[in-house]
Amino acid sequence: MTELQELRRYRRDLHRIPELDFDLPQTIAYIEGVLALLACEVTHPCPSCVCAFFDAGVGAAHATAIRADMDALPIAEATGAAFASTHPGKMHACGHDGHMAMALAAATYVDRTIREQPAAMRRNVLFVFQPAEETTGGAKMVCESGVFECYGVDRIFGFHVGPICLPARWRAVPARCWRVRAKRISIFTVRASILLRLMTCRLRSRTMPRWRQRSFWLPSAG
Repeated sequence: MTELQELRRYRRDLHRIPELDFDLPQTIAYIEGVLALLACEVTHPCPSCVCAFFDAGVGAAHATAIRADMDALPIAEATGAAFASTHPGKMHACGHDGHMAMALAAATYVDRTIREQPAAMRRNVLFVFQPAEETTGGAKMVCESGVFECYGVDRIFGFHVGPICLPARWRAVPARCWRVRAKRISIFTVRASILLRLMTCRLRSRTMPRWRQRSFWLPSAG
């Protein structure tokens, strides 16, 4: 199975089992099942939260955290997709299935990199699967659990996928185009946008000189 196929499988499997708020038994079981195959320390710092810590093996003092939300919405799915929700009245309509799938794929990559390329990673990595983003409260519990202090986390990244209405200059792009915007909010602010065109990805940064910007091919996960 290729990395792309694995990513697609994660998302579709999770899309079938949407759960709400802090009540996420099947979702948590699925995530733990994937993580069980990796060389990481799995913890539950607060109710319905799953964390996976990867030690880079270089004596790093700090860790980078990657956060993905797990809960779905109380919406009845009517897409007719082969991988549609099997839980009546519940649906991953906000992309959290995709967030979890990307985090699991990234965790698999981190695990493989640490094993196959010792010392290639200079920081430890903590994956945080957060409950109750839609109903709020989950992030507060995770932050107050002390998990970030425990693993020396000094930076954390989150992300959100979503379809958009394209700006005028991109209206000729095929309808299946998706764009993801990532922001780092701190004393120094950096904004970057990623444009996905079927099989193409373009990285644009307001802080990067135009001559250093690149385009490259990236297959769609579906």
